[in-house]
Amino acid sequence: MKSIIFISVILLILIVSTQLIGSNTAEYDFSDLNCSGVSIMYFYQPGCSHCVKMEPLVNELSKLCSINIVNAREMPEIALSYGISATPTMIINNERLVGEFTVKQVKDLINQ
Repeated sequence: MKSIIFISVILLILIVSTQLIGSNTAEYDFSDLNCSGVSIMYFYQPGCSHCVKMEPLVNELSKLCSINIVNAREMPEIALSYGISATPTMIINNERLVGEFTVKQVKDLINQ
């Protein structure tokens, strides 16, 4: 009986995790972007909860666009030279997105 419950729990976890992974990929669809000539910098800090939330978006975007990713804690001089006072911050062609941002906001700046 315990083994049946254990197997049921494992199957439930696998099903839920598969659905979550699938939805994350579809949620961050950048396939329609043209990143030619676009300059993107992304500043984050380890342990920053907002940065963790932005990680899937940044990972998907980096598959199509070149992004300079900077750990602001390890490279504070670079962050300061760009005037970074909060993370996450994404700079796209000199325009800033600070805090948690959306796919639409990123696309809008890239398509300007």
